[in-house]
Amino acid sequence: MTDAAQQLADGKEKLAQGVREIIQGAEDLLRSAASYSGEGADAVRARLVGQVDRLKDVASSYEESAAETYRMISSSTDSYVRDKPWQAVGIAVATGVVIGALLARR
Repeated sequence: MTDAAQQLADGKEKLAQGVREIIQGAEDLLRSAASYSGEGADAVRARLVGQVDRLKDVASSYEESAAETYRMISSSTDSYVRDKPWQAVGIAVATGVVIGALLARR
C-alpha cells in the first residue's frame, strides 16, 4: 500500500473511531436525559451540542486530511503522466480493456 493510501486509510479509521465515540457519548446523554428536567435537561442538551461540535471538528480534520492526500496523489499522477506519457496511455488502454471485458460478461 502506498503512503498516500495508508494515510487515507488511517484517516478513515480515525474518523470512524471518533464518530463511534461521539455517537456512544450522545446515546449515553440521551439515556440519562430522560430523567432530567429544567436545568438538568439544559445541561444535558449543552453536553450533546458539545458532542456534535466535536463530531464536526473530527469530520473537518478528516476532510482536510483527505484533501491533502488527494492533492499529493494528483500531483504524483500528473508528474508520472508528464514524465512517461506512453506508459500512462498503455495503462489507460489496459484498464479500458479489462473494464470492457468485465462489462461484456454481463
